[in-house]
Amino acid sequence: MNAGYDLTLVGVSYLIAILASYCALYFGTQLTRVSGSKRRVWLLLGAISMGMGIWSMHFTGMGAYKMGMPMSYDLTMTVISAIAAVLSSGLALYLISHQAVGVLTLASGSLVMGGGIGLMHYLGMAAMKMTPAVSYDPLWFSVSIAIAVGASAAALAICRFIQTVRGRRAAWLQIAAALVMGAAVCGMRYSGMEAVVVPAGSMPAMDNELSGMALGIPVVLVTVVFSLIAMLTVYADVTERLVEEKRMRQEEEWV
Repeated sequence: MNAGYDLTLVGVSYLIAILASYCALYFGTQLTRVSGSKRRVWLLLGAISMGMGIWSMHFTGMGAYKMGMPMSYDLTMTVISAIAAVLSSGLALYLISHQAVGVLTLASGSLVMGGGIGLMHYLGMAAMKMTPAVSYDPLWFSVSIAIAVGASAAALAICRFIQTVRGRRAAWLQIAAALVMGAAVCGMRYSGMEAVVVPAGSMPAMDNELSGMALGIPVVLVTVVFSLIAMLTVYADVTERLVEEKRMRQEEEWV
């Protein structure tokens, strides 16, 4: 089957991945500084913003994939893929937010987040039910999972490192890390698409409840809401870094 990509939507999916990555790094660093009910609220916000960011990035990428036929999706699997993204993001943030994080915890968090990203992707692919069913190339499947876990490990390690850095330098490091992690998340998503093997004559299943157009509406809404949250997060983070840097300069002058 001939297929290609809408490069504009590919670019949008990368932008969403960057924002999702920045939110994950921001909330991951903030969780070590709060406790009690505030910590639970921040963990929930981090899980939702990261999870729904990855989810909307995935289906934006699906919209970018042009297969030459109208696409449709199973409603139940689509919802489950969103839940999986949020839960895995929350668990990974919880693991990395402990005051003392060793190699084992970092590895566990990487497997959870990377596995969650991969699970969300392939559940989202399973929502695209077709007859005959699609299959996956084992090599590309393995590459996509390895990218997801490796990217998660790098992001979580950077998240811990940023906690020791103050001021504007931390903000720039966080932006650079989000660019790298966003690229890795997209790398996982599009390498996962390379793994898809569509049998000749395969067509969308008749019992799929969501058309591509119908799914596009909630994806756009989620993307807009998530992007607003992410931009507010970026603004709050950068402002906090600049205020902290100013305070540190004042303390140095007093000394």
